[in-house]
Formats: sequence, structure tokens, C-alpha cells
Amino acid sequence: MNVSAVNDTLRGFTALRRLTFETLDGCSTYALRLDLAESESARALTLSVTFEDVSNLRLFDFGGGLTQIMYLNVVDIRDRQLDRACFEVSDHERQAISFACRSIRTAST
Repeated sequence: MNVSAVNDTLRGFTALRRLTFETLDGCSTYALRLDLAESESARALTLSVTFEDVSNLRLFDFGGGLTQIMYLNVVDIRDRQLDRACFEVSDHERQAISFACRSIRTAST
């Protein structure tokens, strides 16, 4: 996976439309799906991002109106040789979300 390409894809998608956190594989792993939009507009371009095998999920200041993730950034941490954690994902501007994951998939909607 090209982390630079993933980061480029995420740029500009700041408005959180949906956050889904679910178990996979009979409760042994978790998946996090973020549906992000370029703006609050109903016609804004959207992006769905699925992170698999999520660990250490931290959320701060979510809800109560529009939740924005201003600068979502992915870092390759495979060299740390952590169990099932290949990437570290965080919002560097507001620290609204952070976690580790094994894989990332994106899809335009």
C-alpha cells in the first residue's frame, strides 16, 4: 500500500457523515468505516474509508453538530513490528481521532 497515495486521497474530505465500528471474524478484530465529505453540502463529493483490524481507537469531541476531521494522516509503522498494526492514523490538527490498523481501503461514493 502506498501511504502517500492514501494521504493524497484523504486530503480535502473533512466533514464526517458516518462512523461505523463493527466486529469482524467472530469478535476477534474490528473494522472502522468513515464516510467523509468535502463539505456540509448534500451534493458534496464523498469518500468511504474502511480501516481493518483497528486497535487503540481514541475519539475526542465527536458529535453535537458537524464533526470535522481536518487533517487525517496515515503513517506506515510496519517497521515497528507490532502485532497486526501496520498503520497509524490520526487527525493532526484537532486530535479528534487516532488509532492503529492493519489495512486501509478507500472508495469514492
